[in-house]
Amino acid sequence: MKTRIILLAVVVCVVIGLTGCDGGGPPPTIDAPKLASAFKWLGVCGVICSAFGATGLIIASRNHRNRGRK
Repeated sequence: MKTRIILLAVVVCVVIGLTGCDGGGPPPTIDAPKLASAFKWLGVCGVICSAFGATGLIIASRNHRNRGRK
């Protein structure tokens, strides 16, 4: 069973490699200021989400410790 899965994965990778690499067309142009702005927005969202997660862990930890004292 395990060898079948590995063989299937190899066959799929070979087929994708042969059909997906046509090498056609020029590379796309990248608008650097827009890309930088998108990465900045992504970073800000990541920091905010991490802060909410950390706050939740701290509050849960305090609630867990206080529950045992009552």
